[in-house]
Order: sequence, then structure tokens, then C-alpha cells
Amino acid sequence: MDRLPPPLVRPQFATALFEAGLDYQQAAVALQSSRETIRLICLPFNDPRRRVPNRKLMQRIVDWTEGKIRPADFYEPVDEVVERPVEDRVAA
Repeated sequence: MDRLPPPLVRPQFATALFEAGLDYQQAAVALQSSRETIRLICLPFNDPRRRVPNRKLMQRIVDWTEGKIRPADFYEPVDEVVERPVEDRVAA
């Protein structure tokens, strides 16, 4: 039997949008950003296209989420990096 790959770990912001039932476009409007920017910051940590919000957008996200999402939430948790095989860390 084939094993399923581990789930893709995404920034907490992506989870917060999902749990609130919001899509990228709705978040983009609320945050005065583009849908594509929101999509890029919600990509899995190991996706080379993923981006971290700039300072202004980061502050708007913190304000909009009433502090539930913080700048550190856009960086991969240390335990995820340590547990990932070396070849995956190099590729990321």
C-alpha cells in the first residue's frame, strides 16, 4: 500500500482564511491588496513561489485579524524544517 505524502504546511493566515470561509479575492479587498499577492503568501512553506508580506501588508493583516496572525506566522515553524529531509530543505 502506498503511503500518502505528508500534508503541505501553509502559513497560519491561509488556515485562518479557510476557517473564516473567505477566499483570496475577499481577503485582497479587505486588505487593499491583490488576489495574487494573497495567493502567494498563502502557498505552502516549501513552494519556491511563496512570498512573505511586505511591512505595510503585514501590518494590515495583523490589524485585520486583531493580532491573531503575527509576522512570525509567515515563517516556517522550526520543527517543520528540522524534520524535513535534507534534500527537501536544499530544494526549498
